[in-house]
Amino acid sequence: MKKPISLISLVISLTLIVAFTAFPVEAKILHQCHCCGGDGIYTCDAVDCKDGKLPCGRCNSTGQTIEMCGDCNGTGKCRLCQGTGKRLGDDTIDCDNCNGTGQCQGGPGSGPCTQGQYYNQCPDCTGERVVWHNNEWCIYARNHDGQCPICKGTGYEGDGREGTPNDGVSNVPRAGDGIYYLNGSYAIYGGGYSGGENGSNGNETASTSPENTTQPPATTDPGPSKTEPPQQNDNPPDQSENKQPETDFPPADITLLPEDRNSDFDIPLSNEPDRTITSSVRVEMGKMTDEEQKYYAQLPEKELAQILTNVRTIVASAEPGRSDSQTDELLNSLAIQNGYGSLPEGRLFPLYFEGHQEIGFPVRVTVSVEKGFLDGGTDLYIYHIAEDGIIELLGKAEYGTYEDGTIESISFYTSSFSTFFTSAKELDTDISVVTGDSESTDDVGSTAENENPPRSWLVLFVVLMSVIVVLLVVTIVLRRKRKKV
Repeated sequence: MKKPISLISLVISLTLIVAFTAFPVEAKILHQCHCCGGDGIYTCDAVDCKDGKLPCGRCNSTGQTIEMCGDCNGTGKCRLCQGTGKRLGDDTIDCDNCNGTGQCQGGPGSGPCTQGQYYNQCPDCTGERVVWHNNEWCIYARNHDGQCPICKGTGYEGDGREGTPNDGVSNVPRAGDGIYYLNGSYAIYGGGYSGGENGSNGNETASTSPENTTQPPATTDPGPSKTEPPQQNDNPPDQSENKQPETDFPPADITLLPEDRNSDFDIPLSNEPDRTITSSVRVEMGKMTDEEQKYYAQLPEKELAQILTNVRTIVASAEPGRSDSQTDELLNSLAIQNGYGSLPEGRLFPLYFEGHQEIGFPVRVTVSVEKGFLDGGTDLYIYHIAEDGIIELLGKAEYGTYEDGTIESISFYTSSFSTFFTSAKELDTDISVVTGDSESTDDVGSTAENENPPRSWLVLFVVLMSVIVVLLVVTIVLRRKRKKV
């Protein structure tokens, strides 16, 4: 009799062990980000920094440099007639140098000097009156859609490398996580509230009444596909990170149509009021296949004009270096898969364009890169991430460099737009990509749903299996006992 009882005890013990190891402990403790205050958006604490830019110090935010004219030594007078406007020795004839004005016509500036000075566009700000703030955090924010560099746009901080890393994925709160807020309150994410000004850990029986403490935001159903926490504003900064925003293209601009479709032409880009467009796009017949040339030639004028208008809008939005958590995750996975220790080592550099467009024929795109961001010197390859997640090699890019050898501009051909990135070599791209509303379940990372299956179903399943196992064992024991009798 002791043997069956021991067997039953062993089975029950093993079942309980399986029950408690079937799912990991999911709850973690997070803190509202001290840097961004929980909204996920980085704001530089430098007094003069606005949207990542500082007033230009070289020209005192005038957009121009002013220097004394070397021809007149600052007098403003014509150096030949000494300001008289007449030839020396004959006051009846106008001075040939100044055409009788008596004003200085020289100086290395643009046109004649003005009252002994000449003006040039400031080389630091190129007339914009502001320059980029090269603070490390400002650089990160403008290359990551304004995300806070501490919490990676989530609004919440983990415990660092030894605990919950602040990688923009692990520090996203989920139902059951404990949240410490900056006002000293504490809440259970997804429902529940505990603590107050002293920041109770939620395990004590006493707690401050919610009426005396501001109730932090919480949700009862965060949803398995959500990767961003609820924010206190209506539009979280990275709400659309997993899906590139759709672009509202303007109506077709008929003026973009070429006079001769058999010739190459540039698609003109107009500067926006708040920034200068440094990208360009060109249609080149020699890069089209026979099929593409036939398609291009047969396009109705209105349809071609709309395509060119859409391309102009997308190329004008180019921001080399800008990324999001999804693209960062992909590039990091590609770096590891191809033996690189870091993104710069593999020259894995994102090229952001806002909007999607299938063109039907190739166009040459050129984008400018900030000095020091991307090393030159060797071949550079361009990859395109299509909307369906396929990573497509577009070939080698052409590029120009600054005097320090870093890349100044990149040119490549493409027949569609979405996300692009560069690399130092042809990559092994056998890796799935999260696109649109879909989620990857491979090396890039499993979905939240797969990582955190509903706990209630697991518990119910384990309990049922335990009951079945116990009944089977009891049945076997009873049958053996009857046989002995």
